[in-house]
Amino acid sequence: AEGMLGEEGENAELQYNWGVALSGLAGALKETENRQAVAQADDALLMACERYGMVTAMDPNNSKSYNNWGAALTQLAENRGGEEACRLLPIATEKLEQGLTIEPNDLELLSNMGDALHQWASLTAPSDWQRAQALWAGSYQRYEQALSLCEYPSDRVDCLSNWSYALSVHAEAAKQIGDSATATSLYHTSAERLKAVLSINTTDCDGYVACAEALKNAAECGEGGVSGGFDGVASALEASLRIDMSHIETLGALGELCLDSGRELVAAGMRDPGVARLSQAWDWYSKLLSLTPTDSNALYNAACVHALAGNLPQGIECLGRARSAEEMAGSDIQEWISGVVGDADLANLHHQAGFA
Repeated sequence: AEGMLGEEGENAELQYNWGVALSGLAGALKETENRQAVAQADDALLMACERYGMVTAMDPNNSKSYNNWGAALTQLAENRGGEEACRLLPIATEKLEQGLTIEPNDLELLSNMGDALHQWASLTAPSDWQRAQALWAGSYQRYEQALSLCEYPSDRVDCLSNWSYALSVHAEAAKQIGDSATATSLYHTSAERLKAVLSINTTDCDGYVACAEALKNAAECGEGGVSGGFDGVASALEASLRIDMSHIETLGALGELCLDSGRELVAAGMRDPGVARLSQAWDWYSKLLSLTPTDSNALYNAACVHALAGNLPQGIECLGRARSAEEMAGSDIQEWISGVVGDADLANLHHQAGFA
């Protein structure tokens, strides 16, 4: 491409298009999930940034170049993580802010700024919680502004989904420092954003599963635990099943919900309702396994269900099938066995023939 530029090398439009092509190449390379390709993606992003820099030097009012430059730096930060990400994200937000100075009501600029600030906040939280809180607040403000500018349903879905994800990461960070009240509130708000998505994409089973996960996380942080929030979570998942009775992720989520609730109830001394809830978990896992008989995660969770409920032979059978599935997948079996031995859910199986 260098040789093709000739005297047009200083042409802003050509440099911009070259940058866009490099950004697109970076995205395609990253999707291959190949280590060498990811490194090449980083190189493409760096070259794209150089092009956008050239454009803004020639045309200081080119807001699209500032937008793409900031987005490329944000993607590069996500790829590299750690200290390098902490160095790149302030630069990314600076470029996006320069674009917003030119076009303060640009949907893409506002959305990308929300993403960059959220990513920066998540990296800052472990060392400076107050600073992270301010960055998250700025992120949410940008998402709110972007949402008000969305003309098309697809744009609203993207904005609400990114906002929901930022809230869930914020909630997890609050949970890590023991602030359960803040975490619960943030998870609920994340679920509300996903409900807004579902009001647009009414047949999105994955969306219902994501909403249920946010509600379940909120319940786990509350005093009532998973059992206290059971009905709301189950309702979201049942809405998914009304769309697709064979949706694997929904069946797995219902099994996990009943397993977690059953475990809580048994641990609280309410064995009969706990075992009843565990029986429900097995019903869901049984349906899932009729569709995917070698799903190692479902088989493992089913073993936990049976062990907690006292159905030891069935627990051993499911655990053996889970091991076979892991072996077929080429997993490190010694590492898998170590996890099995340390899992309190499976304690009742430790002295059974065939354990692990």
